[in-house]
Amino acid sequence: MEDREQLGAEALGAQTASLTEGDELVNTPQSLLDVLQQRRKEQQEHTEVYISISGYDKPPIILAACYRLLEGKEIDEIGRKVTSGTKDRWQRQVFAAIDTFIAACTGFYYDDEPDKTLSEEERWKPLTLNGVHVNGYTTELARALQFEASTAREVAFGLFAGNDVAIMQHNVRLSLWMGDTSRDVNQDFLGEV
Repeated sequence: MEDREQLGAEALGAQTASLTEGDELVNTPQSLLDVLQQRRKEQQEHTEVYISISGYDKPPIILAACYRLLEGKEIDEIGRKVTSGTKDRWQRQVFAAIDTFIAACTGFYYDDEPDKTLSEEERWKPLTLNGVHVNGYTTELARALQFEASTAREVAFGLFAGNDVAIMQHNVRLSLWMGDTSRDVNQDFLGEV
């Protein structure tokens, strides 16, 4: 074991740092610690994400919702509300997803000239109606996209054209990001989603 640790440190060309583990001193490559510290910092820095909306995710114009990281208490409240108000299991799942979107959404944005070299903040432009930013699953979004809706849930259903599977797919992407905020959820193992 000692040889492998030494070989790893030499291969990285790294100095070692002494860490205390219980009462025992452990030598660890400094570059390894740097990498882990950087990853933790990235997790803390990413508090919002832009997720493209299925059906509106192909050029020339891509529509995305910007979401913030929810706290556990908020997610618990959504779960309790949906569980107490809905009997059907599938509908419960869809409503929980939609209510999560509604709670986490900070606005809608579009990209009319996809440029992979731009940062997320530079790439996405606010979607506006009459000069006002559409800042959530609001009736303004329904008006902008020309469909009828009077509640935030109806707006979400309308945005996804009533497609429960598209709603659940979007929820998976949001959930993946909430679990790892440094993750690019607009990418999957096959390429761009």
